[in-house]
Amino acid sequence: MVWLNDVRPRDLDGVSARAAGAGVGLYPISPYYARPPGRAGLLFGYASLTEAEIRTGIRLLSEVVQAPQTRRALSGSHHSSSERTHLAPAPR
Repeated sequence: MVWLNDVRPRDLDGVSARAAGAGVGLYPISPYYARPPGRAGLLFGYASLTEAEIRTGIRLLSEVVQAPQTRRALSGSHHSSSERTHLAPAPR
């Protein structure tokens, strides 16, 4: 699990969608709370991945979070990859 302190909870769907576009599957933590948490959080599922795949997924997620779309959302690229790395199963 990771807390994205610089991402507003309402912007998490956009971050998750851009991550999926980059081949990184994530799960928001909000469904596991009776009331939505005050900050954005994600669950990672990486038990079946190699260390290299995990590193690639984290790098791609970092690029997504630092992308101009996310920075604009934080203040008031779609990245594509031929190799898909999932920190959790991608939504189907």
